[in-house]
Amino acid sequence: MQMTLGLGMKLGQTMAGSLPLKISPVTEILADGWRAEHRDIPSFSTTSEARNVTVNRRGFDTAATAVSRASVVQLTSRVRQPYPDHSNFTDKTVACSDFVYAGDTINGAINHSTRPAPRPIAMWLNHDRERIEDDAHILRLAVAHAYAQQGQPVAAVRFIVRDTLGN
Repeated sequence: MQMTLGLGMKLGQTMAGSLPLKISPVTEILADGWRAEHRDIPSFSTTSEARNVTVNRRGFDTAATAVSRASVVQLTSRVRQPYPDHSNFTDKTVACSDFVYAGDTINGAINHSTRPAPRPIAMWLNHDRERIEDDAHILRLAVAHAYAQQGQPVAAVRFIVRDTLGN
């Protein structure tokens, strides 16, 4: 038995107007990088739908070319005031499920975060004081990053090597 399921518009139809842009639920990211000012705090408190913010982060592709990658950060809960008023919530501050870093961008929000993005961690796996004696030499490097994607610890590694003559 064969079954066809059609979703969306029928062939040949076009939309009468344009879709409105989705406005970010946050207006700004605070300096610590894990708190945000919410645009409409009453709706945040009463809605049960997902509270996601798309964050554009700098990264690299497999050719070591700089690209921008979209990442989703959830707005988890309202933030309480400091002691002794800790039983009360702040006016419009919410907590993020992940840090928003200084170089990240969010459409419709100002990023005041001063938290630097994590750098890759790398370690040479070759022996100390290993000498290159042939035309070819194998370099071994272990590398990892906090935001690994697609089963790869990093997108690419670029080696820049010079001999004693500057070649």
